[in-house]
Amino acid sequence: MCSRFSLTSPPEAVRAIFAYRDTPNFPVRYNIAPTQDIGGVPRRRRPTPLPHDALGIAAAVRQDPKAARRCLVPADGFYEWTGPKGARRPFLLRSRQGGLIAFAAIWERWRDRARGEIDAVAIITCDANATVASLHGRMPVVLGHEHFDSWLDCKITDASAAQAQLQPAPDDLLEAIEMHPQINDSRRDEPGIQQPPRLLL
Repeated sequence: MCSRFSLTSPPEAVRAIFAYRDTPNFPVRYNIAPTQDIGGVPRRRRPTPLPHDALGIAAAVRQDPKAARRCLVPADGFYEWTGPKGARRPFLLRSRQGGLIAFAAIWERWRDRARGEIDAVAIITCDANATVASLHGRMPVVLGHEHFDSWLDCKITDASAAQAQLQPAPDDLLEAIEMHPQINDSRRDEPGIQQPPRLLL
């Protein structure tokens, strides 16, 4: 799964790109990490906060292997790291054109014995494209606008057709920008944290 990403676009921009029926009220986030709530776009196009939780999805699928439902996750970019342990260098992968991108994801409601019903979402990954490959062997699946409806609608796109959409993004879609190591701390999510190393020395 994709572990960390950001969503800093204003709600109006998110609504315009993802055709939400209501204006989403998700806060600006610079360093989203697993277990935190993220903005999901299910088929009904209502703004839906869902916990970023691949373990929850795994539990749901164990309960019912056909249970997972498709959704989109809005983002402005995602993070990958390279280098030896203890000296990992973080990079922000974002659109060369700027603006929002969409991750393919699955979500489901599952039952935990201790906490009752829980929603969870997991971002799907695929082999890395040429831009990402030097940093990591995998990357989140980034869907183009033309694939939004077909990914979300299980009635018109069966599992095999949906699987065919899970391809690496075009090599020229993203750029990699090195970030200051402060982004490594998943507890930090303040404005200004997305800065190249030289600006924070």
